[in-house]
Amino acid sequence: MPTPIPGMDPYLEHPALWPGFHNRLIAALDLDMAPRVRPRYIVSLEERVYISGARDQIGRPDAVVYTPREERHGNGSSVRETRSSGGAMVLTAAVPTPDQIRETYLEVRDAASGRVITLIELLSPTNKRPGKGREDFLEKRLDATGTRTNLVEIDLLRTGERMPAFLTDWPPDTRPPGDYRILIARGRERPMATIHAFTLRDQIPSFPLPLSPEDDEPPVDLQRVVHTLYETLGYDLRIDYRQEPVPPLEDEDATWAAALLHEQSLR
Repeated sequence: MPTPIPGMDPYLEHPALWPGFHNRLIAALDLDMAPRVRPRYIVSLEERVYISGARDQIGRPDAVVYTPREERHGNGSSVRETRSSGGAMVLTAAVPTPDQIRETYLEVRDAASGRVITLIELLSPTNKRPGKGREDFLEKRLDATGTRTNLVEIDLLRTGERMPAFLTDWPPDTRPPGDYRILIARGRERPMATIHAFTLRDQIPSFPLPLSPEDDEPPVDLQRVVHTLYETLGYDLRIDYRQEPVPPLEDEDATWAAALLHEQSLR
């Protein structure tokens, strides 16, 4: 079954689904692009690992930041409270601990020299909120933009702080356009870049894959890759469209999505 949302399905942004979808989409893009850039180039799936702090854990579905005093919750669970012989309360708590974060990305390399020609990043929530994850990502981003390496940055997450990019043709005191973005920063055109901005109601645009200046740029049909992945892996069986998406939609988009799902008898 294809996704009921014609563009980017916001239900895929749920914290419980996004990490797996992120890695699978990176792998699917690898399989899609590799045959079309050979034999001159190879596409390499890479992984970065870093240790996050407590700030990076906030918002993760498995994070425990604070436990209140004894009370009965709506789900029937309770927090156990005891007292020591001196009368002090003794509580069971979990403290934030360093967490190992793994992120996958793609490199297009020259097959003969092994030189990185293009870096392809798919943003994760950790990249878009304050903390070590964002700091490390921005450092790697600066390393790339300080060279002739092409950068493709795909942001399919509505929430969080966007990556730095100064729009030259947009009023500085107004909200930048689009819910989602694809940034294309060619090494030969630095510091200028192109941003494909699109909304929840738009089709995900195809984008040209930048390579060496003398080579043609094959188009990447990101919409097709996303929908094929959704259908092949059965995300329609994992998502309950009767519920609101997480993160929630804004009012007009929520009304639009609800009507669309109702038409398809999913609500």
